[in-house]
Amino acid sequence: MSRRAWYLIIGVAFAVHNAEEATAAPRMLEFMEFGAPVALRAFYEGITVNELRFSLTMLTVVGLVVTALAARLAVGPRWAYPMLVFAAVIGLNALVHVVLSGIA
Repeated sequence: MSRRAWYLIIGVAFAVHNAEEATAAPRMLEFMEFGAPVALRAFYEGITVNELRFSLTMLTVVGLVVTALAARLAVGPRWAYPMLVFAAVIGLNALVHVVLSGIA
């Protein structure tokens, strides 16, 4: 499989994940404000569903732009490191979801 294909898979996975989070935003915010560990509660305090969805949309757009640039310019190794970091951040986010699902 080519680098370009891997980059596109990472971008699509990121977009699908953020769409899922935007759909579940009301339930997620309720959990983060009342059931999450104290350190996370302060971070999510006062955030509205619309603000969270807007932030997720902007983050998704930026992620897809980076992915499109990387896929278009995938000839050399220049974009391999940023896309590896991008994939690692997605993986860390998944790990946080796993930990938080054990708390809920």
